[in-house]
Amino acid sequence: MALTYKERLEFLESLKKAPVDLAVADRMVLYARDRVLARPTLLSLVRELTNLDAYISVMYGVLTQDEWDEAVSDYDTPIEGDHAKLREKIRTFLFAYEHLDNAIYDFKIDEVLRAFETSLLSRTRNIQFLLFKLCCRNPQAVFGFLFELARKNPTVFLPYLSSLIVRCKTAEDLKTMYIRNFLAYIRSLSRSPSIQSVVAYQCFLYICCFRREVVVDAKDVIDWIFVSGMAGRMNRNVVEMFCGLFGYEWKVFSSYDHDCLYFFPFDLPILDEVANTIHEFYIHFKR
Repeated sequence: MALTYKERLEFLESLKKAPVDLAVADRMVLYARDRVLARPTLLSLVRELTNLDAYISVMYGVLTQDEWDEAVSDYDTPIEGDHAKLREKIRTFLFAYEHLDNAIYDFKIDEVLRAFETSLLSRTRNIQFLLFKLCCRNPQAVFGFLFELARKNPTVFLPYLSSLIVRCKTAEDLKTMYIRNFLAYIRSLSRSPSIQSVVAYQCFLYICCFRREVVVDAKDVIDWIFVSGMAGRMNRNVVEMFCGLFGYEWKVFSSYDHDCLYFFPFDLPILDEVANTIHEFYIHFKR
């Protein structure tokens, strides 16, 4: 879509006044192909998709299964109750997601990654799979991006990093390198009960549940997690799964009440249409 200089200016001015309208996301994606408009348009698209996904994700957590099934149904059966508007919001999200997903490889990867830097602070269940898809094509760029963010804000971004390492199919030599780098990061931490340390060590146990060969090289770290009592501050489900796989034992938990211990960003998305876009690259957990 060739835009005149005036049209570009008018569009940029409109973004200052109001976010993009996801109902016309197909047109917004075309605008994002314009070199001048790419960064602000992608940023606005991802931000609005994130806001909508955050709402959808919250509703998923509070609705009954029957209510959720009504909301995601392809049929237009009338819905009653507080979730009556959810179906339309899901359809708007999927419309916009599909158009951005179809074009995601056409943009400069740095522009897309920048657009996600703030959105990943939100607890969502779907939008992050655009990053997952990018990782399938360019893992070094995406993992480099997440490692950089994790250094700045470990409690938020280490769960993204560890979850992507174990869930996304990438070249084995690259995956081995990322796990080695993660272990090196763990070894560099001060052994304190801070939330940052608890999150980091928990993420490492989570990786071990998928990549069991890692345990041999990290036995000293893992032994310390249990001897020090650090395990008792973690998400009980992660610790008990690890113990069941590797013969460790821990019974007493006083976990921090912190979302980052209970959020695994690349567990399967809650919308089937999103899951279908990444299924061939997705690694499922096996006991």
